Amino acid sequence: MRRWIMAISSNPTKTRGIEKAWNREINKRFAAFKKSILSEFKGINRLFVNEFSIDPNLLSNYITFVQSELDRLIVGSWQEEYQRRSYQLAIQRLSAELERIVPVTTSPSQLLAIVPSTISPVHQEALGFLYTRSFEALSGLSQEMTRTMRNILFNGAQEGKGIAELTREITNRIGVGRSRARLIAQTETIQAYQRGTINQADVASDFLDEEIKMRWLTRRDNKVRHLHARWHGRIFSREDAFKNINISPWNCRCGLSPVIKESDTEAKRQKFDRERKELRELGEP
Repeated sequence: MRRWIMAISSNPTKTRGIEKAWNREINKRFAAFKKSILSEFKGINRLFVNEFSIDPNLLSNYITFVQSELDRLIVGSWQEEYQRRSYQLAIQRLSAELERIVPVTTSPSQLLAIVPSTISPVHQEALGFLYTRSFEALSGLSQEMTRTMRNILFNGAQEGKGIAELTREITNRIGVGRSRARLIAQTETIQAYQRGTINQADVASDFLDEEIKMRWLTRRDNKVRHLHARWHGRIFSREDAFKNINISPWNCRCGLSPVIKESDTEAKRQKFDRERKELRELGEP
């Protein structure tokens, strides 16, 4: 039996507040969607010709309405605000960490590279990619929900289900869709943070003329993937860190921290060796 979450569990990205705000907006939008389509459904019981058949024209019109409400309330650019906030938080935190670990001999002009900014082309490109990906994820969710609701109504009519039972099935499906949207929010919040960290390190490296690597940090609890647990505390090049965040992004809660040669001390290596051992023991049955 797996153990309970360890007391040493921590959040390396500190993005929980952003994710909570995103989820509140998701809950609000799905509540409005549920109210709208159930109200419309109750108002068109003419949809059923009899208990074993359904009017195809009315079904088509209703499904079109469902799709339009999904597009209006669920799909769109509204989620970009939360991705941008997470990305900017990553830039700010990495910049603060670099100010702490770079040598004091660094010139003021070099330190300007650490000032948080999203003006750099690499940041603009990354944000554009993130916006497109989350939009496509929600669009895919919308299309899947539309198909499922059509099947619920069509199959329900064939099986002789009543309005009350079909309403429950539609409500349950809306709940599943909301859970999927929340998973998208969690994944994209962390992805924005991870990409912001790596890209800001890339920008700063050019100005500081010093290689900045990435240390992988997990939540250090029993929900950490075995692969990510093996990475905990290990140092990767920025290129390898970028590859890693795309290997298993769903439900990932890991963060990245900048490392330069001077900051990789023996004491820190021993500390992370101990934490990896604790993670291995935590994952044992």
